[in-house]
Amino acid sequence: HLPKLQCSLHFVHDIRNASLDDGEGLTGEQLVYLRNPLTEPLHIEDPSTEFALSTFIALEHSSESTYAKIRQAAQKAYP
Repeated sequence: HLPKLQCSLHFVHDIRNASLDDGEGLTGEQLVYLRNPLTEPLHIEDPSTEFALSTFIALEHSSESTYAKIRQAAQKAYP
């Protein structure tokens, strides 16, 4: 059990010391957008993009397989 405990403690330590400024992960424009998110609603002009995002959000707690099947059906119906 000791190796699992050490791994867990290391994980907790890493989370406690995580920072957006550690030079790992997001940088540049991505980091700017994370720190300064949009404050107005996003308007999507393309109906296909709107459909894809709405479907993805609706299936948030579904399996990837379910999303893939719906995606295939949509592509078949709307090539």
